[in-house]
Amino acid sequence: MRHVRAIEVAPDLDEAGVRRFERPLGLPPRFAADRFYTFPGGCVEVAFRFVAGADATLVLQADQALGFRPRQPLVDELSGSGLVLCGAGAPGCAGGD
Repeated sequence: MRHVRAIEVAPDLDEAGVRRFERPLGLPPRFAADRFYTFPGGCVEVAFRFVAGADATLVLQADQALGFRPRQPLVDELSGSGLVLCGAGAPGCAGGD
């Protein structure tokens, strides 16, 4: 697991059921950090790599761009519109993936 050297922090309110880990890599003027989310059946890694001089508070905007929803409601919603979300909890993906 890549998050081994990361520090576990409390997840945001919209991240229920998710464990969140942070690994700072560089402070301003060149902010860099890795964030890891783990949950039953999967994980997500987010790598922040800002250009020199960028405001580190841009992390807050990035937080708003990433969210988690239970998979099954998405499978059901797409199925009702004639689309298929393949994989876990849905039909197998084309090509057997």
